[in-house]
Amino acid sequence: MERKVEITRKILTEMIESPPDFLQIQTRSPLVVRDLDILLELQQHCELLVSMTIETDREDVKRLFAPLAPGINLRLKALRNVHAAGIATQASISPLLPFTPDFPKRLQGIVDRIYIDSLNIGDGLKGKRSEQLGMPLLFQRNGFSKWYQPDIHLKTNNYFNKYFDEKTIFLSSSRKYPLKGKLCTID
Repeated sequence: MERKVEITRKILTEMIESPPDFLQIQTRSPLVVRDLDILLELQQHCELLVSMTIETDREDVKRLFAPLAPGINLRLKALRNVHAAGIATQASISPLLPFTPDFPKRLQGIVDRIYIDSLNIGDGLKGKRSEQLGMPLLFQRNGFSKWYQPDIHLKTNNYFNKYFDEKTIFLSSSRKYPLKGKLCTID
């Protein structure tokens, strides 16, 4: 629908006239590249961050948990293009799903920040909503039980710290998130 109606493009165009101080675009859609011209203009008026949800680097896992979401390679390519254009980028690994050991390497050089959120900490009810939706069983049935641990976000953070500066990795459980280049506590 967005491809046809261009609602996001129209909103971004209006924001040029009355820009916010900070704008974060959170998306799964590689269509964000279509609006690079407007994003570059908007960036002249406000701080801008394009955050792409990439919950895994495994297409088989994506198909299982998010079958209608755009392909991983398309999203990585979009991030690469946005980053190459000079716009700050973030990979939102949310919800954290099983990934290959090369996942951090695939994000190197195309993201400025990493945001990690798991089904146990990010569902708004400390994992209860995910349990009600049957997520533990889905993980178990597909051989991913070790990925559904209460501390998986901490293990993932430690793993990603081998590839990225720890100041660029944020956990949803920490309640700290950078806005306008500063570290802020979210209440």
